Amino acid sequence: MNNNGRKSAGRVGEEASEVIRRFYDRKFSEHGRSVEALGWQSIEKQRRRFEILAGAGMLEGKSVLDVGCGFGGLYEYLCESGIDVRYYGIDLKDEFIRIAGGRNPGVRFRAFDAAGEPPPDFEPPFDYVMASGLLGLRVGDDSGFAEKMLGRMFEWCKVGVAANLISTYVDYREDYLAYTSPEEIFAFCKKNLTWKVALRHDYLPHEFTLFLYR
Repeated sequence: MNNNGRKSAGRVGEEASEVIRRFYDRKFSEHGRSVEALGWQSIEKQRRRFEILAGAGMLEGKSVLDVGCGFGGLYEYLCESGIDVRYYGIDLKDEFIRIAGGRNPGVRFRAFDAAGEPPPDFEPPFDYVMASGLLGLRVGDDSGFAEKMLGRMFEWCKVGVAANLISTYVDYREDYLAYTSPEEIFAFCKKNLTWKVALRHDYLPHEFTLFLYR
C-alpha cells in the first residue's frame, strides 16, 4: 500500500483484472456466445446503453476506442445506426476478441488488459474512448478501479470519454456488482480530470453514464 493506506494503482488494476477474468470465464462457460455471457440481461437494455454512449458527441468519421468491447456489440450498433467511425475494440479475454473479429472481419480488435501495460504498438489518442460494463463488477477497491480506469481513458482521448456505471440509487443490491455514487464520481472527475463533466441518470432505473470532455 502507499503512504495513505490505499493500494497502488497498479495493484488495484491487477486485482480487478483477475476478478473480471474469472467472472467472464464463468459466464462464457455457462452461456457461450450470448448477451448473458457479457453479464447483460437483454439485448434491448444493451442497445439502450449503446444509444446513450453514442450520444457523447458527433461520432461520424471519428476514431472510437471501445474498452471492454466483448463481442463487438457497440461497433455493430454504430453500423446499424448509420454512424461511420474508425473503431478499435480491446478486451481482456482472447475468446471475446476472436468472436468479435469473426463477426466483424476487417475491424480492429485486440486482446490486452486495459488496466495493465498497453502493448508497444497501441497508439492513442482516439477521439472518443467508451466503456460499457467495464466498471460494473465488484473487484475489491471498486472506487479505486473506477478512478484509475476513467483517468486512463481520459488520457487516451482527444475529445471525450463515455462510460456507464451502476448507481447507488437502487432498491436492491447484488453481491457481485459495484455500485457507484454519481455525486462522488462526478466530484472526482471534476477535481482530478476535467471541469467538463456531464452525467445522465434518466435512461434505465439503476444506471448512469458519465461523460468527460477535453
